[in-house]
Amino acid sequence: MAEKSSDLHECKKAHQSDTSNDETTKAIERNKFLYQLVNGWIGNADNKVSIFCGVFTVIFGILTFLSDQIKTDKHFVNCPDCCLLFHNLFFFVSLAFFLVAIFFYTEAIAPNLNSSGSSKSDKKFPIFYGDISSLSEKEYETLMKNAKDQDFNDELVREVHINSVICMKKMKAYRYGIRCSSVAIISAVLSLVFCF
Repeated sequence: MAEKSSDLHECKKAHQSDTSNDETTKAIERNKFLYQLVNGWIGNADNKVSIFCGVFTVIFGILTFLSDQIKTDKHFVNCPDCCLLFHNLFFFVSLAFFLVAIFFYTEAIAPNLNSSGSSKSDKKFPIFYGDISSLSEKEYETLMKNAKDQDFNDELVREVHINSVICMKKMKAYRYGIRCSSVAIISAVLSLVFCF
C-alpha cells in the first residue's frame, strides 16, 4: 500500500512539473512575441525619424535657398524696413526651430548603450547586447550553461519593459521634432512672403 501511495505521489509530482514546464514555455513564446513587437516599434520609430528628418532638411534647404536668392534681387533691396525686419525675424525663428528639431531627431535616433537595468552580476540570462558585451566570453558561456527557462522568461519580461520605455522616448522626441519642423517651415515660408 505504501508503494502505491509513493508511486501516486511521484506521478502527481511529474505531472505538476510537466504543467509548470508547459506554462513556462507558453510564457516564453508570448514574451518573445512581445519583445519582437516592441523592437519592431523601435525600428519603425527610427525609420520615421530618418525619413522625416531627411525630407524636412530638404524642404528647409529649398526655402532657405529661395529666401537667399530673393534677398539678392533688386526689389528686395528697396523693400521697406518693416518687411526687412519681419523677413529677418521669421528667418531666424525658422533657423532656431530647425536646430531644435534636429536636436529632437538626433535624440530619437541616438542608440541607448546603457545597461538594461540590473548589474551584470544580477543577470542570469542577459539578452541585451550591451550586457552581453560587458561579460567575458567565459562568463557568458557559464551563464548560458547554467540558465534555466524561467531565467530567460524573466529577462524577456524585463527587456520588453525597458524597450517599451526606449520606444516611448523615441516617439516623444519624434513628435517634438515634427512640431518644431512645422514651425520652422511655416516661419521660413513667412520669411519668403515678406520678401515680396
